[in-house]
Amino acid sequence: MAHISSVLPQDPNGSQLAARFSYPWKSIQAANTTHKVQWQTQDYPLRPRILWHRWQDANILIGVRFGHQTTCGLLDIDIGSPYCNPQSVSEIRIALETIGITRTLLIRSSRSGGLHLYFPFEQPVPTFGLAVVVSECLKAQGFDLKNGTLEVFPNVKTYGIKIFTEYQGHRLPLQPASGSCILDDNLSPIGDSLTQFFREWGSAAAGQDLEQLQMAIPHAREARKQICRRRSLSPKTESWQADLETELAEGWSGPGQTNHLLKIIGCYGIVFLGIEDIHDLTQYIVETATSLPGYRQYCGHQHEIHKRARSWANSTRHLYYPLGTRSSPKPKNSTNINQQRSTDAQRRITEAVAQLKATLSVPLHQLSLGNLARCITRIARCSLTTLYKYPVLWKPQACVTPDAETVSIDLNSRTSSDRDPPKSCEIKALHTQGGDMKCSPLTEASSSTLSLPNRGVRGDESRFPQLSQMQWEALQPAIQQKIRELGWQLREVHHFLSARFQGRQHLWELQASELMALLYYLQCEVLPDG
Repeated sequence: MAHISSVLPQDPNGSQLAARFSYPWKSIQAANTTHKVQWQTQDYPLRPRILWHRWQDANILIGVRFGHQTTCGLLDIDIGSPYCNPQSVSEIRIALETIGITRTLLIRSSRSGGLHLYFPFEQPVPTFGLAVVVSECLKAQGFDLKNGTLEVFPNVKTYGIKIFTEYQGHRLPLQPASGSCILDDNLSPIGDSLTQFFREWGSAAAGQDLEQLQMAIPHAREARKQICRRRSLSPKTESWQADLETELAEGWSGPGQTNHLLKIIGCYGIVFLGIEDIHDLTQYIVETATSLPGYRQYCGHQHEIHKRARSWANSTRHLYYPLGTRSSPKPKNSTNINQQRSTDAQRRITEAVAQLKATLSVPLHQLSLGNLARCITRIARCSLTTLYKYPVLWKPQACVTPDAETVSIDLNSRTSSDRDPPKSCEIKALHTQGGDMKCSPLTEASSSTLSLPNRGVRGDESRFPQLSQMQWEALQPAIQQKIRELGWQLREVHHFLSARFQGRQHLWELQASELMALLYYLQCEVLPDG
């Protein structure tokens, strides 16, 4: 006896339709009327030739469900939904690209005007995994998933203990007299034939990034379980960091690499730099991406890089977490262990505060509370949660610079200012204290001098990132304050940096000693006569 799905219709379109939507069990059927559709579940299998015969019948509507694996998924957007417009569809498509779904096929689902956004695949993928990863991706990007607004097919179904639970059914596309048709990006009809539909289906399926989708599925399933303890990294953390830095150092080598690189940048910013704020992470992704080799030549999304960066910032924040901020489950009878950890954390926090006081050129109370906290967590190797348990150890009596006043400089945004950059005053000498610049090497006896990892001598080969996060956060407020006092535009900042630091135009490209020099140069600009 032949298998149910092996006997296909003779018509090429019917054969493709039956092959693409091949799950035969618990199909749905309704009368094709102008009133509200009343779907009924069929208890017998829908064989391929019967599926094709009923699809051609203008008096009925048919739909199918999903099996254990699937070669497609779709989003259902009703006519009254806030997402039923070209702009929202574009944003949804960008969000899906973060999990490897880079090609979609848009149709009008029925005469009511709702939308179906298909994403086909050349190879079968796990149905439940696809349901979870698409749902978690859209939730992370801020989309509201609910009936009548935005629904994901296959749905994230519950596990049936006594009775097997089926996935929800969906109507088949482009049925005669149903009002279904293919749409362009502006939601305008461009055809209603199955031949055109399957031609675009094949093109979309060939363009998907299945490798990226398969990598995203486990992360999404972990996020759904809401487990704080993530899987330990298989390679050593240092090796992972080095691998990311190696990929970023090469930048773009051809077209079609934007999503991959933006994800790496976002991952690096969260895990190794601890950037959790969505605005800061977006800016970091933009600044890093636009400065990488090959960006101007190969990146095809330069006109929407900020939108892409924000989408990846949302996505990576959902997949990764700062190194050291998640702990393992507490063991039983762990009172002594917890006390030891508490004592050790307080000791490291106290030492970090003492080190900052001895190293920084500005009093701690002049730093914003957020910047000060991040500096301490870097040195003490603890999380912000742990730090805020012991405020008496580090909080200044008066913190006069709130976080909201810390201005983030976007060196990649454009300005309409046509003013010429100001001429700098003559710099005759730069006087520094020992240890602040590269005038003398650090020694083990210099306990009051801040210890920087991988600190070398002048002429070392540059590595990403160029400076430690603690040094940047310590000097950032003073540098930004001088720039605000000068009233410069970004074009002037570019010129000022390039003229003094061998053509480099970004703050993050400067080393710690060069940041100190920059602060001195800016002071001379503010007080040229002093």
